[in-house]
Amino acid sequence: MSFYQPRKLSSVNKLLNRLLCLLCAQVALICCQVTTASAQFGQPNTLNLDAIYVPRSYHIRPEDTTRTNSSTVQQRIGLGYSFSLSARVDTATGKVRSWMGMINGNYTMLKNRDYPVQVLPDRLLYSELGVIHYHSLKRKWAMMNLFSVGLNSDLVHISTNDLFINAGFIFMKHFNPNLTLGFGAFAYNVLSTPMVMPGLLFNWQTTGRFRVLVNVPTEVSVAYGVSKAFELKAAFRPKNINYDAENRLNPAKSALMYWELPIGLEAKIKGKRLDFMMAGGIMPVRSYTYGGRGIRNMFRSNPPHQFSSNFYVSAGLSYRLKK
Repeated sequence: MSFYQPRKLSSVNKLLNRLLCLLCAQVALICCQVTTASAQFGQPNTLNLDAIYVPRSYHIRPEDTTRTNSSTVQQRIGLGYSFSLSARVDTATGKVRSWMGMINGNYTMLKNRDYPVQVLPDRLLYSELGVIHYHSLKRKWAMMNLFSVGLNSDLVHISTNDLFINAGFIFMKHFNPNLTLGFGAFAYNVLSTPMVMPGLLFNWQTTGRFRVLVNVPTEVSVAYGVSKAFELKAAFRPKNINYDAENRLNPAKSALMYWELPIGLEAKIKGKRLDFMMAGGIMPVRSYTYGGRGIRNMFRSNPPHQFSSNFYVSAGLSYRLKK
């Protein structure tokens, strides 16, 4: 009897580890959407355009984590626009009630070379059309509601699996102008089955010439204002996106999760309405993971297709439109 107990415990531990990893990944995805929406809410009527380039990186085989001679060059172009729909302030109580729309999207091009079989798509599209409702409550509390729908696809065979829908709410407390903490719940269909997951929001920043920003999980940065028109920043900006993509190695696993963890230096030139940014750094982690859809596949571990560490360069524009 005692010989079988360790095996049972080992199986339970593996199941718990898989569940924990999936939960962390999906919570991170929800938190990314929440913090992105929160950031856009603070800068309405702003148009953002950015591009990133990661040169030839070698593919690391998922079965045995062996670096191969296969390689991929990645380029991505992104566009975002947020706009105010309505805003009301109760002059007697100071409470705010407002609506905002947002449009986000990016197009990724993957130049895959020397693969025996096509492992990754040649292109990926991410899009999001959303509405945010914000209204203040009592004692520095507020509530933010978010609904978004988008097409995340490799554009090979488009179906309802490529349609991603998210909806939820976040209760936020503004402890002071520099610290906000929030929690809530979100429903989404990333595995083709409606699921409810927790949503978290943490934003802390300092003021002055040296500024520290912790916006979990989208950005951790330290910035230095050289002048009113020029800023230098060291930033860590994780990114997590889910797609539906054709998997030629295992067609049953079409849910594709992408992770990147860039660390870099940024230089921003600020204008009256137009800001220009250039950045560069290292990309120590970049992975694509295929998984099956449905609740039963939540607990299955899927090794990722990873890439060797490399540098990246990026550039962007931000234009504030007239209100």
